[in-house]
Amino acid sequence: MRFLLSIAMLAILTIPQQAMAFKQAPMGLKWGMKSSSIPGGVTPVKKSHNYLIATANNPELIKIPKIRKVDEVVLVFANGGLQKVAILFSQFEEDVMGTKGKELYFKIKNILIKKYGQPPSKDIIEVSGKTLYRDPDEFYQCLNYTGCGLYWTFIEIENVNVSVELKGYSRGTGRVIIQYENEGFRKYKDSLQEKNLQETENNL
Repeated sequence: MRFLLSIAMLAILTIPQQAMAFKQAPMGLKWGMKSSSIPGGVTPVKKSHNYLIATANNPELIKIPKIRKVDEVVLVFANGGLQKVAILFSQFEEDVMGTKGKELYFKIKNILIKKYGQPPSKDIIEVSGKTLYRDPDEFYQCLNYTGCGLYWTFIEIENVNVSVELKGYSRGTGRVIIQYENEGFRKYKDSLQEKNLQETENNL
């Protein structure tokens, strides 16, 4: 019996640190928690029978990253519990070459990889100027144009996906966004697609 307990403890102790880290949602939140439990409350943006997209009323009451000012924390609740978190950092303005945006993107990317592990090379895409917007000072226009450029890193581990992306909006304007998706969010999407497919089949 003592031997079995020792083996069990060893198994727990040898779980990779990155796997343990994903048991909890980011910023001190918990997967599955109710919207009414979010510190400072939330403001609904879109709501259906069992789905809610909301923004945190006071991100400062959540353990937000101090690496840059945060404009918004978007929370997605499915089947009553928290399943997705998106952190929108403040926009860069007049950053025509994307220098400041890329600096923050790489800084966050390296932190996430150090914490959660190195993703396969196919899950890191960092290209720009592939089509139309090829000049260096058109960096953000390129990121905003499909097929021109993308700065994106995706990490999948345990039951959570995490990604960081440098989004482009217009000349000199963009922002970095981090997203965390719990497995409950993917299950909800799958069930919704299955329901829509079934309804389509019934209507044909």
